[in-house]
This record gives sequence, structure tokens and C-alpha cells, in this order.
Amino acid sequence: FLGSSVPFDVLAPDELERLAARIDIEYFRRDTVVFAEGASVDRLYLVRSGELSESSSTGELVATYEPGDAAGAQQLASASALSRTQLRATEDTLAYTLSRERFSALCREEPNVALFFTARAAERLRATLAPGSSNSVSWTRPISTVVRRAALVLPASASIREVAAQMSERHVSSAFIEHDGGVGIVTDRDLRSRVVAAGRSVDDPVVDIMSTPLLTIDENATLLDAMMHMLDRSVHHLGVEEGDSLVAAITVTDVVQSLAANPITLVREVRRQLNVEGLTRVAKRRGDVALQLIESGTRAADIHRILTRIGDAIHRRLLELFWIENASEGEEPENYAWLTFGSQARQEHALGSDQDNGLLLDESCSADDDRFARLATWMRDGLDACGYPRCRGDIMASNPRWRQPLSVWKQHFSKWIDEPSRDAVMHGSIFFDLRCVHGRADLADALLLHIAESVANKPLFIAHMAKDALSRRPPIGLFGRLILDRGGERADSLDLKHRGLIPIVDLARAYALRTGCAEANTLDRLRCAEQRGAVSREGGQELRDAFEFIALLRLRHHARCLRESRAVNDHLVPDELTASDRRHLRDAFSVVKTLQDAFEHSHQLGTLSG
Repeated sequence: FLGSSVPFDVLAPDELERLAARIDIEYFRRDTVVFAEGASVDRLYLVRSGELSESSSTGELVATYEPGDAAGAQQLASASALSRTQLRATEDTLAYTLSRERFSALCREEPNVALFFTARAAERLRATLAPGSSNSVSWTRPISTVVRRAALVLPASASIREVAAQMSERHVSSAFIEHDGGVGIVTDRDLRSRVVAAGRSVDDPVVDIMSTPLLTIDENATLLDAMMHMLDRSVHHLGVEEGDSLVAAITVTDVVQSLAANPITLVREVRRQLNVEGLTRVAKRRGDVALQLIESGTRAADIHRILTRIGDAIHRRLLELFWIENASEGEEPENYAWLTFGSQARQEHALGSDQDNGLLLDESCSADDDRFARLATWMRDGLDACGYPRCRGDIMASNPRWRQPLSVWKQHFSKWIDEPSRDAVMHGSIFFDLRCVHGRADLADALLLHIAESVANKPLFIAHMAKDALSRRPPIGLFGRLILDRGGERADSLDLKHRGLIPIVDLARAYALRTGCAEANTLDRLRCAEQRGAVSREGGQELRDAFEFIALLRLRHHARCLRESRAVNDHLVPDELTASDRRHLRDAFSVVKTLQDAFEHSHQLGTLSG
């Protein structure tokens, strides 16, 4: 229990043993006063079971302490040991207690423990984001960080045709065959050499062409171990086991690509593709790049930028391929700009990001031009095939409304700014983050200039945008409890994107609108807000730290989804987090809530109607 409780989880095993020997156990019946207001506090109380509550002299609840939480630390760390609050057992409670002397000694010996109990939430969060040792991308990486748990296992009664169909449908190069003697394997090479080249019927039983016994390796073995197994036995596939269970296959290609998968190589491959089919295959390797970056300890902000660069390259190559496919109609015109909105415009792409795009035409073009309509449809379908789902809100150039000349785009923005209705504010939260990915950047610059000049003279619109930004609050209750989604298939989970990152994104956009900042990236907007005095340097840094930590948790969750062959999503079940990460997540949400409250108070938005 101690080893899983923050901050004691940072202690080495021998240190935990010494701590356990110093701890006493106390039991408090419900409604027992553990210490009263004005009393001398001489112990730390770590709740093992039950619940303690801390209240002020007016009876206002200050905090609750559940299993794993420690009460009394604030009093022990203060200059005066006299408590300004009362601590009471709200349930029958078992607590591990540590005397003042032993608590002080522990804090002297373990700076991380002292930091946890004495620092504010923002300081604890900054400490956990400090650069430290991280796993490097190397031969010593365990196989489990490379393979995905998607083993295809079929019975011996299956025909060659059935196995080949299943392999094609699952996009895998091998299948495991269960037979009386154990498990065998059939690979795509077997299908070529033992079926096609040999003229064998595809209706023959698959056991006739399988290799057996299957050579396996433990998932905790390294990539070097896997490569040596393959070289020693002249095989291209190995079964991967977790304990006694067969969970995946690893191939020579997996090993090589896992070490060679990097953004530069992937972008080069994207640019070399000659058709959409080839681009689709290459684009799906961005998940491998993301996995490596996450496992190697890369900052979330850097991963966002790298995934955005890959996305930009895929967009550009798709656009080029359209004009190559339609070369009979002439060369690619020079009178349009392909715009992206949302996370791609902010350079904050993650795995699972959907499409948000539009076509900006110069005044010589008609929105009804069939070429641009076909281009928009081509991009919508091509991006979907490459792993960028269609926008459920239809914010795509395939929607004629978002495929218009510059003058019409200006009219859109002018109407939203002049008449800040609910729809106008909603559109503002999407379209005010825009960037040109391909084509006439000067058209996009002209639109951005129009937006900046229009917003500067419309304080009411800015106020409505700011109020809307504050409507999305982080999921944390009055006493630091995480508020989980209720009902539906995502019950008891946290939406790390919409309830974690978006409140920070919206707040940064509100700062940008108020200060005339032209940056689109959230972290750059916060830095700009600091420089222009819209937020203190400390407040801006705290928001950046919160953004980085929540984004990192989201990316790690995406990686877990990939490794477990689940659809990438943003819904995290808190039980998947360590006790330390849960604490830091609460710290991050607390930081965001505090700065939202400060923004609302300083701009007097509470009285704004509509």
C-alpha cells in the first residue's frame, strides 16, 4: 500500500521497508475528532481505509482524504504546529500515522517527499515535468513496445483460402494455426512459395503448408533478442508470448521499422508515393513514429509538432496526386490555398485527430468550379483512408460553404464578429485557428489580416468568445476529486481532450484575441500573453505545464490503445493511472481552474448576457 501511495511511491524498496517500520496504526470510529482547531498536530495521517474530512472554524469543508491521501502535512510543515482547522473521521477509518520527528527526518532524507508536501500544485506539476532519464530508442527496447496485440489465431480445419482472406482483412503477414501438436504458423511468403508457385489449390487444408512448431519469444525480451532468434533460425516471424499466452507476432520488418521509423524517413516516404494506395500504407506508419517518440520521453509539444508535420506532408502529397491524376485538365492552378483549422492549424495534432479544412479561392475562381469540388471530395476520402476521420461537424472543403473565394470568407468572419450569436462563437472557436498548408499563402495572410483588423474593434465579440472559453471547465470538484463522465459507453472515464486540453486551448485563444496575438499554437499564445501582460509569467508557465502534462497523458493513452489494437480515443479510465499521475492530473486541473477563475474575475465576464 505504501509503495502505491503518493509521494511514497518514489522511495526505493529498502527505504519503504524502513518507513514501514516507523509507522504506527490508528483506528478512528466515525465522527471521531482526530485533531481540533487550535490543537497541536504532531502526526501525519495516511488513510488506509475510510475517509477523513477537514473543515474550517465556520464549518466549511476544506478537504476530504480518501485511501492513499495524507492529512496533517500542512500543519507539520508550517512554522506553527497549531491547526487552524478540524480533522474528523466521516467514516470508520484506519490510518497509518507518522510522528512529527519521523516525518521531518523523512523530508530531510527525501527531497521529492518534502517537495510534495510543501509545494503548491503548480510547483509539483513542474517538478514532474522536469527533464530526467528516459528510455531511448535502441536495440534494448522490449518487444512489447513494438508489437500490437493482434495475433490472428485460426483452427487447423481452416482452408488456405480462409486463412488468406483473414490475413488480408486484418492486414497482417502471418496467422497462427492451432493443431493437435501445438501451434504452427503460415506467412505471406508461404502463400507465395507453397501455394501460388506450387500450383496448390486454395481449398486445401492450411495445415498442409504451415510451419511447425512455432518459434516464440517472451514480450519482455529485447529487439536485439528477437533479431538474433530470427538470424539463428533463418525465420522472418516469431510468436510473442505474455506468460503462457500467445499475444502477437513480430517480424523482421517490425524490428527494422521500429528502429528506422522516424519523422524524416516517413515524410520522405510520403513524398515518394505515386498513388493513394501507397500513401495510405505509408501514412499508417505514423502510429509507429508516435509510439517511439512517446516511449523515448519526447515532450508532448514536440510530438504534436512532429505529427502535424507528417499530417501536412500527407495533405500536400494528396493534393499533388489529385492534379497528377487529372493532368489532362492542365497543370495545378495557382489560385487557391488549402486551409486547415483546429488542432492541425495549431500544430497540435495527435493520433486520432480528425479533418478540419477548407478551400480559399482567389476572386478569379468560382465556388461552383467542378475541379475544386472534385478536389475537395478527393481530399476528404483520401485523408479518411490515411487515418484522418471525416469531421462529424462537416467542417471540410467538401462542404460548399467552406469552399469559397476570399471575399466570401471575409463575409463569414465579419458576420460572426459583428453578430456574436451562439453559432458565431462556436464557429469562432474553430475557424480562428487557421493555417495554410498548401498553395497561395498570401490569400491566407489576407484573410488573417482581415480577421485581426475586424476583431480589434469588436470588444463585445471578444467578450463572448472569452465567456464561451470559460464554459468548459476541467473535471475537478470542490475538494480535488476528479469528476468522471457518467452514462454511455465511456462511463467512469475522463475525456482528456475536451475536458482536459480544450479548456487551456480556449483560454489561450481568449488571451490571443484580447492582445491581438497572431500566433495559433496554444503554447505560443500563452507566451505571447505573458509578454503582453495579459497573464503573469508565473500563470503562463503554470498553464503551459498543465497543458504539457495532460497532453502527455493523452498521448500515452493513445499509445496504449495502439499496442492493444483498440481504436484510438481520448477517454482515460483513472484506474489506468499510477497514484502519482492521478495526483499530478488533479494538480493540472486545479491550475487551470484557478487561472480560469482569475481570468473571469479580471474581465468581469460574470455579468455578460447571451
